[in-house]
Amino acid sequence: MVTIREILKLDNFRCFDLIAGKGGLDRIVLNGGFIDHEEPLDLEGNVLLNEMVFTNLPMIKGKPEEIINYIRALIDSRTSCLAIKKTLFSEIPKDAIELADKYDYPVFLFDDVFIDKLILDIDELVNNRSLLSRQFTILDELENHSLSPDKINSLTLELNRYFKKHLKVCMLKKREGSNARFDIKIAKQIFGKHDYVNVYNNLIIFILSSDTSSIDENIYIKQLNLNEDDYLIGISSISNNLKVLIGESKTALKYACFNNQYITKYDSIGIYKILFSIYDEAVAHDFYSHILDIIIDHDNINQSELLKTLIAYIKSDGDIKETSRILFQHENTVRYRLRKIKNLLDPFSVKYESLAIAVHLYEMNEKRADFEFL
Repeated sequence: MVTIREILKLDNFRCFDLIAGKGGLDRIVLNGGFIDHEEPLDLEGNVLLNEMVFTNLPMIKGKPEEIINYIRALIDSRTSCLAIKKTLFSEIPKDAIELADKYDYPVFLFDDVFIDKLILDIDELVNNRSLLSRQFTILDELENHSLSPDKINSLTLELNRYFKKHLKVCMLKKREGSNARFDIKIAKQIFGKHDYVNVYNNLIIFILSSDTSSIDENIYIKQLNLNEDDYLIGISSISNNLKVLIGESKTALKYACFNNQYITKYDSIGIYKILFSIYDEAVAHDFYSHILDIIIDHDNINQSELLKTLIAYIKSDGDIKETSRILFQHENTVRYRLRKIKNLLDPFSVKYESLAIAVHLYEMNEKRADFEFL
């Protein structure tokens, strides 16, 4: 949807003077229209619904007192606003202004611009907005709906019929507190016609394509001056299934947010490919709680740090030396704590892989606010 306020930002509309109806600038405009001979009775009905109406009012030349009749008729026919070219009238009678103000119906005076050009400008803006809306609908379908391979392919080509065989998707999120500004117009100049870039659901999405199975996203990241202080980036694998790739890039971006990692590739996140799809389910919560609550209860009673030690141990891939470095503890202290954890869990036959998954799920739920909005 396009509003009057948005149209006034276009270059050719900067000469417009708002004479009345300033409370109606957020009215929707579907297209531009022109009247040059119609009588007020000719404007009845909804044929001009949501039009921005242009005219120089030649049919009432020398009769400014009749302008109010046209404003009344255009309000009744639910047009968006009226713009009068100053060819014959350079001001509007007071009673006409009062009527427009009463109904928050914008009335403008303008000059030095061809009306045909103004109508084309509106049509282009409305069409672009309509196209953008359709593109967002396509991305939403690909991300959130079950689709057949044929449907995925048709939506992919509708999004960009110039896509090549192999695709890669990158999703970017601006870091909290960053003042970086992503200029979509500049980005579209950098990307070729075989690619796609846009801002979608407060994220930036790149869809890159190639005839080969090698696609280097770093070229675009460098050209757009995207740096680690401002952005987090999730990158998919390469395939021809855009639905799968959008899901992969979103999962990679979740990991980037969870781990505060500048660039994350889907192929590098291992078990998290699965964990991000189940972390919020009851079975996942029951799994890690069943294991870790025993350790947490022991810590609370004894003021120990077994859970902290276990988390460091899992992050170190079971390397005691690295665990001691992370915790600033002697290796023997780490070994003692690990033996204590083993003794607590022995009755439940908990193996290392179960401990690792439990720790991952626990940390994901502790940090869920960093990524669950995606």
